[in-house]
Amino acid sequence: MKHQKIQINKRLIGTILMGAGLAIIMLLAFNLAVMAGMLAPPQVVEISPANGSHNAGVDAPISITYDQAMDPATVNPQSFVVHAMQTGWLTETLHVDGGMIVLQPTSPLHAGELVQVTATTATLSLEGEAPLEPTVWQFTTAPWGGNAVFHFSQFIADSTGQEGAMADLNQDGFPDVITVNWIGNVRIFHNDGHGQFNEAQYLSFPGYNLVGSAVGDLDGDGDLDAVLIDNTNHDNRVLWNNGDGKFTDGGPAFWSSHDWTARLGDVDGDGDLDVIVVSGGIDNTGTARTWRNDGEGHFSLLEEFDAREILHVTFGSVLTARKPDGSWEFYDRFMALLRSHPEAYAANLETHFLRHLRPFVSSR
Repeated sequence: MKHQKIQINKRLIGTILMGAGLAIIMLLAFNLAVMAGMLAPPQVVEISPANGSHNAGVDAPISITYDQAMDPATVNPQSFVVHAMQTGWLTETLHVDGGMIVLQPTSPLHAGELVQVTATTATLSLEGEAPLEPTVWQFTTAPWGGNAVFHFSQFIADSTGQEGAMADLNQDGFPDVITVNWIGNVRIFHNDGHGQFNEAQYLSFPGYNLVGSAVGDLDGDGDLDAVLIDNTNHDNRVLWNNGDGKFTDGGPAFWSSHDWTARLGDVDGDGDLDVIVVSGGIDNTGTARTWRNDGEGHFSLLEEFDAREILHVTFGSVLTARKPDGSWEFYDRFMALLRSHPEAYAANLETHFLRHLRPFVSSR
């Protein structure tokens, strides 16, 4: 009887140990799975409106969805940035629903307005993980009417006028106009709400040959500033919006080399508007330069080694872009190029991965 009791206890102890072992293994597996999930950076599942779309509603919500829940404390107008190029920087309250970050415009945008969106790497998951790279996209709002029949409304005389820009400069809900000309003059016209424009300000820069302008919130203060493009060797200038649609000259911003035009966009994914300037002439010597904004409207030339940042921002859009019929825009040609140069592709992959892995390799 005593012997039988001992056998029972041994079996009981074995069962307990086996169960404990299995429990430990399951716990370790669970912890490893949790740790793997915590260490995984958030991946983009969907953006809306779609990149490059031209039919977004003027009051459509603007959103990005990740594959894991995001921390609302890290989501703000500086980490999820929306620049509407006629309205300005949208600083409405952002909403977080699981992995979705949403901005709902409080007022309708303008029909045909270009909207640029940056989801920076400052938006973190609940586990504190950041996306590997920012997500930048743009779309255009759709008009809600029109029959392509135009009627003359107003004539503003300026025999030397060049490229102008239209945007809501005084934040009254109606698009205004800024014009520049060959003899260095800048004219600001405010919309009276009925489609008629009244001159609100005149500025002059003697010796300048102004050929273009671009409008956007360059210093992050909520109103629209302007970049003036010169076609001589004068420096390009910035005008700071006073908040009422009138401007203060910010002085020379960055150098010009017979520049022709400029466009604003977030090329480095940090949420502010950078400037791309195109210069040159009829002899095919034109160049394009990118000037990086520090967030306060100070610009520095994007160095050559930083050009990879532009690729990081645009790579996904290039691979996923489609034509109206649903076929690939660039993907097939891109993959064909890689397949036709396997040695060069492999060498570049090795260089790229080594660049990222080298910081983690011991120097011993």
